[in-house]
This record gives sequence, C-alpha cells and structure tokens, in this order.
Amino acid sequence: MQETMEGHAMPMQRLRPAPGQKSRTVKPTLRILAIAGALALSAGLWIGAYALVRLVW
Repeated sequence: MQETMEGHAMPMQRLRPAPGQKSRTVKPTLRILAIAGALALSAGLWIGAYALVRLVW
C-alpha cells in the first residue's frame, strides 16, 4: 500500500507546479474528495461502533 501510495503521490506533485490553472481546478476537487472521504470514514466508524454495541448488548 505504501509503495502504491508513493507511486500515485509522485506524479501528482510533478503535475501541480507545472500548470497553474489545472492545479487551481484540482485543489478544490481534492478538498471535496478529502472532506467526503472523512465524512464517510466517520459515518462508517459510528455505524460500526453502533453495530458492535447492538451485538454486545
């Protein structure tokens, strides 16, 4: 996983400084994806915790 993540991270860093307009359009989409991912993870954790509590009790 770390090797693949590094492999994906390297081209992204190379593409950002070269085109100015594309980097501006990419940043908000990455922020939206990051926020959506964080919300999905938090929701999944809450649902998982609730399911565990329901199963235990």
